[in-house]
Amino acid sequence: MTDANLIVVALSGLVLIAVCLVAFLTVRGNAVTIETIRQTNADLEVEVAKRDRQLQTANARLVKLVSHDFLTGLANRSLLREQLGLMMGIAARESNRLAVLFVDLKGFKDLNEEFGQEAGDQVLTETAARLQKAIRKSDLAARVGADEFVVVLNKIADRGVVTNIANKILTGLSGPHAIGEKEISVQANVGVSLYPDDSKKIYELLSFADRAMVRAKQSDGSNVSYHGEGC
Repeated sequence: MTDANLIVVALSGLVLIAVCLVAFLTVRGNAVTIETIRQTNADLEVEVAKRDRQLQTANARLVKLVSHDFLTGLANRSLLREQLGLMMGIAARESNRLAVLFVDLKGFKDLNEEFGQEAGDQVLTETAARLQKAIRKSDLAARVGADEFVVVLNKIADRGVVTNIANKILTGLSGPHAIGEKEISVQANVGVSLYPDDSKKIYELLSFADRAMVRAKQSDGSNVSYHGEGC
């Protein structure tokens, strides 16, 4: 074999090696690219899932802000009306009774002026907690005014059950509140209306309970008054 032939063979070998190397690098490059894409997609899926959870949490917080009292965490007036309507519908189908209790804190305005808003907020927060402790899980508590609350008692057998729970609420709310170095007690009054006995309308049930509460306030101490009594 001549030198020229050797050179040709050598060059051919080099070309073959170069072709194989390019092919290898191309295949390897494609493999790296595919793996990178797959990893990127996986990372994106994780990020999207994370953002979705954050969005759901934010939406839940927004719904709560719209439907609950920001200070006490209780249902607000809007949610109260919505839930009361649903509870009335269920009670009608199951032939059950409901009780609407309108609760007012006696002398809260004077307390707020004497001890300040922070102390007043503390009393309201504790009042909400005591309300929820006094009622059952199937019942509903809402804050509808500065010092006014509404409780809806579900599946009431008779008036005696309502009176017992109302008195339990009054006892719980009358307990002392620690304000700084002082302990103060807040009295409350409760007005009651019954579904379907007094009305089958949301507005009337709330209005009747409110009026009954006003009558209860006319007597000294903490009292429970039913719609229709003393009219």
